[in-house]
Amino acid sequence: MDIKYSSAVTTDYSGVSRLLYDIQMYHKEALPNVFSNLNFQISYDEYMNRLAHDDYLVLVARHMNDIVGIAMLEINQLYPLDATEPRRIAFMSHFGVDSRYQGQHIGKKLFDECERWGKEKSAQALELLVWDFNKGAINFYKKSGLDSLYRMMSKPL
Repeated sequence: MDIKYSSAVTTDYSGVSRLLYDIQMYHKEALPNVFSNLNFQISYDEYMNRLAHDDYLVLVARHMNDIVGIAMLEINQLYPLDATEPRRIAFMSHFGVDSRYQGQHIGKKLFDECERWGKEKSAQALELLVWDFNKGAINFYKKSGLDSLYRMMSKPL
């Protein structure tokens, strides 16, 4: 299967939006009290803003004309608190592969490109948030070399 990896372009918005919507609905199904029924994950204006700035990356995996994988990152400069050091990180806000294309190493190749981009941007680390229910993603990220830094916990009141 011929998969092409590249930075997204303006005309990719509908394909990117479709995949982000699928990711949202996957999370909504697992945690309906946390995730909402959004029609879109990113507005067209925000998408265009991300495409225009060097400290954002919208990376797509494309099979023919279909967007089958997505990664969205941004460079963040974290300033020190009393107990932490300043850090420059590549923060991954969205990552996913169309369920019909999973198991074909598309995620690994997307992730490798994200790492390369983060290094190019002089990031000290690549960081992301992953929900505890998402065991497949957790295992993927562990295999990709990520370790857990902290755990946020919740109790309904």
